Amino acid sequence: MTGTAVLIGSRAAALSMDLRRRLGDWDLVAPSSASAAAWAALPCVREAAPAGPGKMRLFLGVGGRRVPAEVSVARTPGRDSDAFLCQRAEDEGWPEVEVVPGLRARAAPLPVLLALKWSHIHLPVHWEKNIADFHAMLAEGPPLSASDLDLMDMRRAEAEARLVRPPSRSMAVSNSEFFRRSEERVGRVVPHDLLHEIVAYGERPMFESMKDKAELAVLSQARFEASPMRDRLRLAREESMVIGIERLAIPRARGGGWPANIAAFEAECHAYGLKRVSTTLSRGWFREFCLLHWLELREHDRPFLREFAASPLLPEGTVPPLAVAPPPPPAP
Repeated sequence: MTGTAVLIGSRAAALSMDLRRRLGDWDLVAPSSASAAAWAALPCVREAAPAGPGKMRLFLGVGGRRVPAEVSVARTPGRDSDAFLCQRAEDEGWPEVEVVPGLRARAAPLPVLLALKWSHIHLPVHWEKNIADFHAMLAEGPPLSASDLDLMDMRRAEAEARLVRPPSRSMAVSNSEFFRRSEERVGRVVPHDLLHEIVAYGERPMFESMKDKAELAVLSQARFEASPMRDRLRLAREESMVIGIERLAIPRARGGGWPANIAAFEAECHAYGLKRVSTTLSRGWFREFCLLHWLELREHDRPFLREFAASPLLPEGTVPPLAVAPPPPPAP
């Protein structure tokens, strides 16, 4: 094997900061000159198997233990983000660390790790872990260079080419047409905009003030950015609550009744809605806002399921009554 691999992921980040979670596998990127046979022949490798195009799953022997690792091998030099990463590691002289006895790698610095994480936090795979790691890294404040941003763009384009079906339709359509598209998949029993009215922070849903044309589904970025931060956050919260109610709470309540622990279910619905709004149900500037403000949005700020179930706007019989036990008296 020629060339030095690059250590990325949580193991590399842990060299610079505390991620406050258990570390996962060792994630390595290898130059194109590193063959699968050469990796399998390393004395520290106990087992090696293909894990998809250009990827290998290894088990490294460490003190009688089998430590899992994943290696991504770059294609032709300079043709993909892995090759770009390996070349930067060599050119910039990133420090070498011992992964396990017999295997060393260059550790990617924190700004590079932040750029890599940023490239895929809009994808739903392992989202909870990725978004928490992203904000932990962001809090360390590493400035991103132009080269880091180039790496992020390359990585994002590659991830979307593999995992994301490009949107085939514009949101600049009528509200009725927009919701008709997802009607069969969602199976709505309550109109989406009625749910917005139920959870609205004010007299009307927040999205109404952020449209140029009320009859179209698309929001105005200019109106959004001109709004106070409180209203921008409330817009994201309203959408998260509505998605959680529509796609999780209503089917659960109608299918088997309300869970016994309604507070925990409320948190589950909010987390589900925020994840969907931050990944598959939004794109562009609004999705980026939700991702960057996840720390402020991740906790729900009101008992929205109880408000929903008790709303006079909700047609009778839509969901079973929600009986919530009163809170315990304060301790003496």
